[in-house]
Amino acid sequence: TAASKNQFAIEVPSKLHGIFTASILEATGKMFSKADRNQDQLLSVAELSDYCSQRVPQIFSNSEQFMAPEDFSRGQTPEFWAPEADRSFPIFGSSTSP
Repeated sequence: TAASKNQFAIEVPSKLHGIFTASILEATGKMFSKADRNQDQLLSVAELSDYCSQRVPQIFSNSEQFMAPEDFSRGQTPEFWAPEADRSFPIFGSSTSP
């Protein structure tokens, strides 16, 4: 999910989507090589989860101007649920050759 319980999923007007979506677009786009930790040109569930879990709070901290103070104090932390066996499943591949 884009945010934990008792949090809001924040949208950034200039991006026309939310912070969580921004982190997914980065991981599957310009930041693919950083998200693909093992550099196998495939993005697994675990790699996407880890990237988004690190990146969403970073983007959130730069988005205070878009929120009411009470919303900002709650933060935004994405949550991923997947059985351990499924965490290595590839969900996105790079179009470049390894």
